[in-house]
Amino acid sequence: MNGWERVTRNNPCPVCGKTDNCCVTDDGGAAWCGRVSSETVNNGGQFLHILKEKESRELPAPGPARAPRYFTVDAKLCWAESDLADINRLAVQLLKNPDILYLRPRAFKGLLIGYVEKHWTIPERDENGDVIGICRRYEDGSKFMLEGGKRGLIYSRDWYEYPGPVYCPEGFTDVAALKNIGFCAVGRPSCSGGIEMLGNLLRRSPSGKRVIILGENDHKPHETLKDIARERHDPECLYCMQCWPGKWGAQRTALMLAKKLTMPIAWVMPPAEFKDTREWLSNGVSRDPERLVNVSDMNWELP
Repeated sequence: MNGWERVTRNNPCPVCGKTDNCCVTDDGGAAWCGRVSSETVNNGGQFLHILKEKESRELPAPGPARAPRYFTVDAKLCWAESDLADINRLAVQLLKNPDILYLRPRAFKGLLIGYVEKHWTIPERDENGDVIGICRRYEDGSKFMLEGGKRGLIYSRDWYEYPGPVYCPEGFTDVAALKNIGFCAVGRPSCSGGIEMLGNLLRRSPSGKRVIILGENDHKPHETLKDIARERHDPECLYCMQCWPGKWGAQRTALMLAKKLTMPIAWVMPPAEFKDTREWLSNGVSRDPERLVNVSDMNWELP
């Protein structure tokens, strides 16, 4: 991109500190951050932050979006090289209580998980079922996207055959935890990512299935935010992209889907003692798809 550099592991975002979904000008004077909000937002959902004030500063044009590059045959085959031992090691890494997933291959059925060169490969799909990105998850828990792809949804081709509502959590690990006990699950790539693809996919789901967006308890107290975020953040804020992205993203996803699908969409948070759905399920939540959450716990967004 002309005048802009994408963030990397060696050059993370100066606003949120992450290594993806952000870019910075060549001189480090401004950044488009995909996580910390500001008054200016672009079509990709990134927020503009001016880091160095200059007289008559002119921001470089963002340039055209990078076109996704088709994966090579080798990359497409990488998920076919896993075996049960590799899957079991991944299951142990995913949950604090490994008995939930250990020796239960159905948790990964249809997700095309592979193992190559000391890391697992986790495909992400578009609404048509085509793999558009591959997340590499390493033994130490670190994750990086394979170059040439883009973020997508996490689901198996038979996702709609599972009983109960369609649960839409964040990320692969929550999807695996839900599938392990027979729940219908479609994962979102981030707290507010993949809404357009998710809406298009859900349009094809059998009628009568409720849609429940699952959030995460990743609240950050005002005083722990980075300086630049704290300056723009209201200390009395209940939740927003800066202080509670997991809750803000769940509500935003439900609201956008309700408008797109013209039907009520529910969103719900795990109990306060659990960070996400994975921890919730690993601590003995009800195994009945209709009872994972009570109706009274749900927040409904209407079209």
